[in-house]
Amino acid sequence: MKTTLLSLVICFIATTAFAQWSTSSSTNTVVTNAAGCLDDSLDNPRTILITDALGNFFVTWSDKRSGIKNVYVQKFNSSGTAQWTANGIGIASSTNNYQVYPSVAADDAGGCAVVWADSAKTSATSFDIKAQRFNSTGTAQWAAGGINICNLNNHQITPKIISDGGGGYYISWCDERGTPGIGSIYIQRVNSAGAAQLTANGVIVTGSVVLFSEQHFLLKEGVNAVTVYGHYNGTNFDIKAQKYNSTGAAQWGASGVNIVATANEEAYFDAAIDNSGNVFAAWESYTPPNFAVADNYVQKINSAGLVQWAAAGVAVSTAVNDQFWPAVAPDNAGGVMVAWEDYSQDPANASSDVYMQKINSVGTAVFAANGIVVSNSLNSQYTPRIVSDGSGGAVVSFPDFRNAAGLDLYAQRINNTGTPLWTVNGILAGSAANSQAGQDMLVSNSGTVIGFYDDRTTANCFNLYLQRLNFDGTLGNLATSVTDIIPLRDKIKVYPTLMHNVLVIENNNSFAVDMRLMDMNGRILFNQKIPAASKVNTNINHLAAGVYMSDYLLKDGRRVKLPLMKQ
Repeated sequence: MKTTLLSLVICFIATTAFAQWSTSSSTNTVVTNAAGCLDDSLDNPRTILITDALGNFFVTWSDKRSGIKNVYVQKFNSSGTAQWTANGIGIASSTNNYQVYPSVAADDAGGCAVVWADSAKTSATSFDIKAQRFNSTGTAQWAAGGINICNLNNHQITPKIISDGGGGYYISWCDERGTPGIGSIYIQRVNSAGAAQLTANGVIVTGSVVLFSEQHFLLKEGVNAVTVYGHYNGTNFDIKAQKYNSTGAAQWGASGVNIVATANEEAYFDAAIDNSGNVFAAWESYTPPNFAVADNYVQKINSAGLVQWAAAGVAVSTAVNDQFWPAVAPDNAGGVMVAWEDYSQDPANASSDVYMQKINSVGTAVFAANGIVVSNSLNSQYTPRIVSDGSGGAVVSFPDFRNAAGLDLYAQRINNTGTPLWTVNGILAGSAANSQAGQDMLVSNSGTVIGFYDDRTTANCFNLYLQRLNFDGTLGNLATSVTDIIPLRDKIKVYPTLMHNVLVIENNNSFAVDMRLMDMNGRILFNQKIPAASKVNTNINHLAAGVYMSDYLLKDGRRVKLPLMKQ
């Protein structure tokens, strides 16, 4: 009976893993297609998509289904199935007040917290910062309508949120409390109950002068927070960064660190942080006196706030014509990968391609000078996003106008030597009617999940969709067969099947295995990594008597689930 049950479990997993993800680029997974549209503007500059340690995905957005802009949030499990109310939970739904600029952070217990700008105080021309937290079932945990993070004079807009590593959250925003139209960056930390831990209405990032509020980032470094922002120095724009600890104390000098401060104009930029605390920023650089053509540069700052490369940054591309919209992804080996929109192949500087470059840990370009082609198909390819593939390469996604009837969403994987691994010019990830754009992308279980805007139902009325894209270039389900699983499964030994106080797991594979223990409702009780060629004793004394399922991620996304019983 034990063998029969195990065989049934294996067959079940082999045929149902990721069952909800679509295998068609024209179908995709619906986040929201409610009546009314997303406000496809700076209120929703691109899809806001994050994941947690349990494999869930959270998406937040602002739409006009109620006749006015309200913020919503939705949770998906690792199989791509929506977990909360269809079309999302209304966070602070109102027919009178605008809620815009949402951002979301996961709590790694199946829940999340969302921040947004809210016009509740006065009108649609004056916004405060509010926040709400949801548990794993989508129940609000803080005050109805959200808690106030900052509600002073004038605008407080474009908030960002990250976990503080201890059950609470850091929140940053652009704040015009002093002078309308000219902002500074402020930061606050709240605990799990939503209580402010720093000065009421936030701590100012000293010396920050921000004219473009959307150009700031909040990055997580362990229990610290790093802000990266576009700074107006009175003459032109530079890029600065500051790190804060849990008490709100600045760590990188009184007025932060210059990522770049030259006579050039540093315009649009992207920023990210790696697993060693290195911060990377890439930007468009315009040279005086005419500031006519954009080149791309990148800089690295280590966890101590020290600039690592040339003071003006490392050139990513200085090819003819414009290079726009750089996007960065650390390679977690001290280097960074950058993708951008490139006009160098069109003498008229009107038609764009997507290019990519890799910069190693010492600031040397790895690929050809001025980058390699990701896609140079017909017409134009725009605004790429990029994520590391965990093997020294990257996946790049981009809206593409090659069919001339509307934007489709394509993606390409580039390995660590600069060789494209998928079909020339990329594979389709979103190809429904009209346009797919505004994408965000993250890594998930031997692949990526892409979130994007889509007006397939009504032109120029955008909804939200997701698509899973595997590292082998397939869409949807991660291909798994019983014959693939069995040799790997046989190297996993778990005993005793009838548990008492200790569960023993032997991993005789040559790679580490991620183990999850779940109850029969699918609720994850704990996660544990089992190193290669090792035996781990896990204390399960705290578990109640009953039936459980142990879930093992073997490799290439293959999973095996084994039933256990606790006396």
